[in-house]
Amino acid sequence: MKAFIVHESRIFTLNSIPIKLGRNLDNHLVLSNKAVSRYHAEIYLENETFYLKDLESTSGTSVNGTEINSPFALSSGDKISLADVQLTFFTDLDHLDSTTKQRTSNLDDFTG
Repeated sequence: MKAFIVHESRIFTLNSIPIKLGRNLDNHLVLSNKAVSRYHAEIYLENETFYLKDLESTSGTSVNGTEINSPFALSSGDKISLADVQLTFFTDLDHLDSTTKQRTSNLDDFTG
């Protein structure tokens, strides 16, 4: 099952699950914003559903404007906020414009 994160007009393919997001360089998706915790959140797959879990971050995690305190079942198009960093979760890229689609990166190859 494929999933993608869009951040600043770049698409990251979530190849290996779980995916850790945060400021530390050993995260799968490194976010250099100082408001983001070193280990901020995680996306994992359980029973064919992707979940977002806050890893006790300092500034919180929200989905579609609602702060989450327990694992949250993600749907394609959900807007994720890690502190003031905005991401969008997708399972289907058909509706994205071609310019954004050309900026696809595999998280396995992403170094920050």
